[in-house]
This record gives sequence, structure tokens and C-alpha cells, in this order.
Amino acid sequence: MANSKYAAFIAAAEEGNMTAAAQKLGYTQSGVSHLVHTLEQELGVQLLIRSKAGVELSPEGNALAIPTSTSWAWTTRATARAMW
Repeated sequence: MANSKYAAFIAAAEEGNMTAAAQKLGYTQSGVSHLVHTLEQELGVQLLIRSKAGVELSPEGNALAIPTSTSWAWTTRATARAMW
């Protein structure tokens, strides 16, 4: 479940809105919102600034996004290689 929270956060940051992030991950929009909100509560910071136009990274979200997306990419590649 922890990986899902970070995946939802990165997808929302990359896509710029929760609906597109949900489609990318195969989740519902409310599911992505819930995962990101739970991550924000656990970390005690707002990661995304939400508006009717979509989402954008907060300063704290920006600080987390780069190392998280890099780690996520490495994990995804390693998992794919292990499955071959």
C-alpha cells in the first residue's frame, strides 16, 4: 500500500490532475485522491496544490517528487527485470 501512495502522488504530479493520474494507474479518481491525501497526512505536509484546473506541486511536493520519481523508476525497472 505504501508504494501505491507514492505512485499516486507521482502520477498526479506528472499528469497535472487526479483523473488523468487515475486513468494512468487504473484506479478511480477518488482512490488516487485518497492515496495522496493519506500520504500528505503521514508526512505532515501538503504535497499538491489543488484547484479546479488540476493540481500542481507545492514546495514540499516538489522537494519530494524528484527523488521519489527516480526511485519509483528504478523500482519499476528492477521489478520488470526480475519478472523476466
